[in-house]
Amino acid sequence: MDMCHGPDPQDMQRGAYILLDPHKGFGDCAVIFDEKDTALIKKAALILSVQGIAARLIAVKDFPLFAEQDESYRQRVLRRDLPLFAAVSHGCLWADELDAVRFVPNDANSLANCIKSAIFPE
Repeated sequence: MDMCHGPDPQDMQRGAYILLDPHKGFGDCAVIFDEKDTALIKKAALILSVQGIAARLIAVKDFPLFAEQDESYRQRVLRRDLPLFAAVSHGCLWADELDAVRFVPNDANSLANCIKSAIFPE
């Protein structure tokens, strides 16, 4: 994942933030997930990067706080010009508020394969 840019420390206090942004924002998709799943999502993103797919990773710490942020911040984080995937557990209510394809992240390989298939359907 060359040219990755990590999170802005101030943004980490705004409910949701960009954890990784490969290729200076020129990615293929965005994956939003609960912050507790960071290790799993980073592994899936690495698998995708080896396959030539750059995924922006958006960590959610406190979705109600993120929803209270100004529209420009929310749009900057979510990047609505990229396909958005929510990698969350079944009981995650905030994922229902987003217009995102939803996957339950059982393991990194299956998550990466689901995202790849959604971007490049056969």
